[in-house]
Amino acid sequence: MKQAITVYVNGRPIHVPPGCTALHAIEEFDRDLAALVVAGSAHVTDGVGRSIESTEHVLADGTIIRIIETAGGKE
Repeated sequence: MKQAITVYVNGRPIHVPPGCTALHAIEEFDRDLAALVVAGSAHVTDGVGRSIESTEHVLADGTIIRIIETAGGKE
């Protein structure tokens, strides 16, 4: 088994397997927030605010993921 990496979801460190998806890391952080992402009521960004897909794979230790809830459930 590969060693876990640490990613930061909304500032909180989460330990996940390398290569998992951003959505997996978000689910580890907060399942309700992950459900908002899946429903399109929130979107995912990297550490500098660029949109990323929730299906993007997390490969690097220290990756920053932010979840932005959208007003009224729409971007």
